[in-house]
Amino acid sequence: MEDRLDFFLAVKKIERTLGLSSGPARMMLRELCASDEVRSWREPYSMQGGEPQGEGPLERIEPSLWRQREIDLMTESDGCKYFVSVSETELCHWLKTKQHSKASSPPRKRDLVKQAINELWQNGVPKDLLNKQIETQVRDWITAYCKHEKLPKLEISRETILRAAGRRK
Repeated sequence: MEDRLDFFLAVKKIERTLGLSSGPARMMLRELCASDEVRSWREPYSMQGGEPQGEGPLERIEPSLWRQREIDLMTESDGCKYFVSVSETELCHWLKTKQHSKASSPPRKRDLVKQAINELWQNGVPKDLLNKQIETQVRDWITAYCKHEKLPKLEISRETILRAAGRRK
């Protein structure tokens, strides 16, 4: 079946496309499989000479199984493990739809603050920078971003900025 994409590679594709970290991307893919928006398959494998070897046959994973277990991490009671794959076509279609809806909705404040921090300080927020300086630079960046994107000016709290900068819990 040519339309299949390894579960791990599908997670990486979600991470890159939507700018998510591994955990949320993995959860999102599991939810897509559980809702049957993206079909999934599994194939048993065993380790031979330190390398995983598929033992077939490939079988469709019913969406209800995803609601019960994390199939991508599953090991059967007899020790059987599975390669898990998903429909690449369905995943790409969902990602395009998600990107379109993401582009038309305003960004979340915390995500925008994180983006500002990453743009301003690629190597992390300098330790010697005062909290007030961080707030000012992040607010200036967000103001410019909102103006460029023709978004209304966002009011973001001091706590949100400092939390995203790692200065608050």
